[in-house]
Amino acid sequence: MDISHFGIDPDALWKPDLSVYNAAMGDKTQLKSQLPMLVYSSGTVLHVPVYHMHFSCIMDLTYWPHDTHNCSLKIGSWIHSGNLMDLEVKDFEIKFEIPSNEVIKGQNLSRTEWNISKSNAVREVKYYACCEEPYIDVLVTLLITRNAPAFAWTVKVPAACLSILTIVIFLLPPGAGEKLVFGGLLLLLDLLYIDYTSNAINHAPSHTPLIGKTS
Repeated sequence: MDISHFGIDPDALWKPDLSVYNAAMGDKTQLKSQLPMLVYSSGTVLHVPVYHMHFSCIMDLTYWPHDTHNCSLKIGSWIHSGNLMDLEVKDFEIKFEIPSNEVIKGQNLSRTEWNISKSNAVREVKYYACCEEPYIDVLVTLLITRNAPAFAWTVKVPAACLSILTIVIFLLPPGAGEKLVFGGLLLLLDLLYIDYTSNAINHAPSHTPLIGKTS
């Protein structure tokens, strides 16, 4: 029987202790997968694992909802130096396939909220004061752009209407009673709009969105 390769349980072989250096919420556990490995007759081992990696990304929401973010993901070994384990990058431009038509819980999602405009992977070699050996990691950079046209109606149109109504207040006579009522109603609408935008952003950004400053 001519067998060129066969599958084996991943726990039966040694796997590199790769971790996400900038993991979110301090989750720096090793990347593990239970998918089987392929062992070839030449001694080569092929392992294509599937990981769910959570990493932090500082978001600049100045131009929200048309914001673009530069995110980075650093992967490497915690204990093995470059003399024992080397990391190589075969393709410097990483390709992502994001489904544009997906059905989740009976709802048809025609588009995703984010687009990956650019990606890059670089192999880095670093030396630390504690050790003479080099330590190697892979730095993956992503340029992420928000793709949410619904915000054009739920964010930009109300902001434009509130700005126009603010101008209308100055056109009313100074002694008109309607001006006080109209101003109070407009103030209430502004507060509701600020509350909506803060909930839509869903976290405290490092920069205040320009659309929030003008509202």
